[in-house]
Amino acid sequence: MVDQNDGLMREVEEELRRERLANLWQQYGTYALAAAALLVISVAGVKVWQSKRIAAAQSAGAQYETATTALTNGKVDEALKAFEGISSSGQDGYAALAALQIAGAHLKQGKAAEAKAAFDKVAADPKADTLLREFATLQSVAINIGDADFTDVQNRLNALLAQSSPWHPNARELVALAAFRAKNYDVARENLRAIVADPSAAEGIIQRANTLLASIAAIEVRMKASKPSDASSDAAGGAAAAGQAKDQKSDPASDTDTKTGAKSAATPDVKKE
Repeated sequence: MVDQNDGLMREVEEELRRERLANLWQQYGTYALAAAALLVISVAGVKVWQSKRIAAAQSAGAQYETATTALTNGKVDEALKAFEGISSSGQDGYAALAALQIAGAHLKQGKAAEAKAAFDKVAADPKADTLLREFATLQSVAINIGDADFTDVQNRLNALLAQSSPWHPNARELVALAAFRAKNYDVARENLRAIVADPSAAEGIIQRANTLLASIAAIEVRMKASKPSDASSDAAGGAAAAGQAKDQKSDPASDTDTKTGAKSAATPDVKKE
């Protein structure tokens, strides 16, 4: 009797569940279908987007390789035209690389302004890789380092001076050069010493840093040597002037021009009676 009651209760519970599911489906079935359809469409859209992106990257890669080959073979105009197309396409990665190739080609042709503009384009591109943006910033600053303002150089390269940046020795070298030109020898020496003590700095950069440190030391030695001599000269001049003034007070005839025998304009003529 107990088993029959249990079976009856299970049948009732199953029937109630079916009724609840039927009611839920009537209320929310349309939304469930819409959500399922939206999910399918979204997945399909992502797949299509990924496929197009891969195809675009492959196309840009092929174009980049063709342009690089043309540049290697001396077909500069053809290569630049191809690189311009890649750069304008905005294709991730290849656009920045193409712009850097354009900048390098302009530098070889002596077109500093055009090269700087290309480097600045990469430096300001948020889609470009951080490493490429920092490299472009360095190159842009280096082009005009001979005429650049020290404060501007420091502001542009400040973020690259951190040890976390792979370009920090190069950035320090440019800051030191700008400081040296501005005769800010303390800042220049600080950055140059940091380069020399940096195990990650390239040998060439370390050699240039040591050379510039020696130049700063030589300049400061000359500056220190000139200060005492200037002081002695000033003291001697002051003593001579004081002596001359004393002689003039003791001898009224001293204001007579020794070469012409004429008296100075400051000395009045006295008539004898």
